[in-house]
Amino acid sequence: MLLSIWLQPIVAMELPLWAKAANSYQGTWYPDRQGLDLEWQGKYLFSIGVDSLRYGPLSLNCEIDAREQVDGFVPTLNKLQISWHRERHTITLGTQGIGIGRDYWFTERDVMHPAYQGWMWESTRLHSVDYTFNHSPWQSNLAFGGNQSARAMVNAELEYQTNSHTLGAGIRGSTSDSHWHSPSLIGILKWQHHAPSHDIKADLMAKKVLPHQDKPAREEYAVAGAGVWRFAACWDLLTGAEYQHNEYAPKEFLGLHLALRHQWNAVDIMPIYSWQKLMGESIHSPGLQVNWHFYKECHLGLIYQHHLGPFKESRHALALQADLRFDM
Repeated sequence: MLLSIWLQPIVAMELPLWAKAANSYQGTWYPDRQGLDLEWQGKYLFSIGVDSLRYGPLSLNCEIDAREQVDGFVPTLNKLQISWHRERHTITLGTQGIGIGRDYWFTERDVMHPAYQGWMWESTRLHSVDYTFNHSPWQSNLAFGGNQSARAMVNAELEYQTNSHTLGAGIRGSTSDSHWHSPSLIGILKWQHHAPSHDIKADLMAKKVLPHQDKPAREEYAVAGAGVWRFAACWDLLTGAEYQHNEYAPKEFLGLHLALRHQWNAVDIMPIYSWQKLMGESIHSPGLQVNWHFYKECHLGLIYQHHLGPFKESRHALALQADLRFDM
């Protein structure tokens, strides 16, 4: 009897459950190759989660991903966080993937992009205890934890947010960098601006790898920015740029992205162009993308791109993709 009384409010809660699937099927033709001139690729992502399930002062966030491996789909616990809230204070225990730079239009338009629904740089996992202090418009967060690769980690962030602006800064320290296996410090700056006529965002990352035993000090940095400019009814101009300097090959990467989007009822028609410089070689990629938004956060897309380079190689890529999300 007492158990049923205790469980009644839990059963009565509405679960903020969501599910997402994103698939892409791409065929690439290499007209200059002799034999093996056709290439087929597929990418399949599935995830399900719970967003901010509240029960009294407690909340739960959970996300499980499934990605295709050679012998089937392997589920991964991407996020599990249990939080205790009291006024402006929050203490969280859990695990989550962290990184720098995400949700750029040029990474999210194509399911095949390596950073689709993920991070552009310094992606890793953090098992931690977090403390968050929220005093609007300011929010600060301090996390202590680590993982098997980076060992001990500390992550500190400060963010200022209004209806139109977000400005944030952070620093991450680890006793063993995930790539160089030496102690490292990473500084982060991010900025977003929203207006009726445009949206702008940018991320900046600088990493210092400290000398350790016989390993030298190293410095790496990266920057990205993008804008969406609504210059007429149903017309948007999309711009983007990214640059990364590494201490390993490829040492430098530069990308410029441009698109013109026309919204016609539930259909987006988008001529696209990208220019990339990798290992001193240029890659030009003009193309066309058409998306059909048939239900809320669900759309089907068809992408054609003609890639010229590197090393003067030409290839034609045609992809059919689906991006579906349902909130229950």
